[in-house]
Amino acid sequence: MYQVTINDSSTFLVDAEKQPVFLDGHPVDWSSEQTDPGRYSILFGHRSFIALVTGQDAQSGTLTIWINGRDYTIRITDPREQILDTLAVRGPRVPLTKQVLAPMPGLVQKLMIIPGQAIRKGDPVLILEAMKMENQFNSPQDGTVKEIRVKKGEPVEKGGILFILE
Repeated sequence: MYQVTINDSSTFLVDAEKQPVFLDGHPVDWSSEQTDPGRYSILFGHRSFIALVTGQDAQSGTLTIWINGRDYTIRITDPREQILDTLAVRGPRVPLTKQVLAPMPGLVQKLMIIPGQAIRKGDPVLILEAMKMENQFNSPQDGTVKEIRVKKGEPVEKGGILFILE
């Protein structure tokens, strides 16, 4: 059984070993399919979502996923990790340098960060124009901007590195 924590506030138990998938002991109707690298089509009940993986941190085991204009930080732990967390066997988690990726192709309209700047999760970092719409992107986590890989007016591809946090 996997434990899924969303935004450090909501935790669910997921049994995905058999069909149907169980969420907190209740069967759920859901499926997902990877459509491109970092892009997933999700069916949950009678609703459809597109999820874009915009960041990941292997050390803490978290993913940042963009769905319907909102970022979600998700941590999935397997039974072994749950036991280690409970027993406090692991040492303190040290954040790794993290690459923040473009969730979609577009044109950088505005950068709101500079190298060396300390930012908090949720702070606005850039505006990306995609399909004639301006999309504001917020920081997926706390950190210090180590490097910015894009410039104003520059096109970016989906999955391209926007900036790096440390």
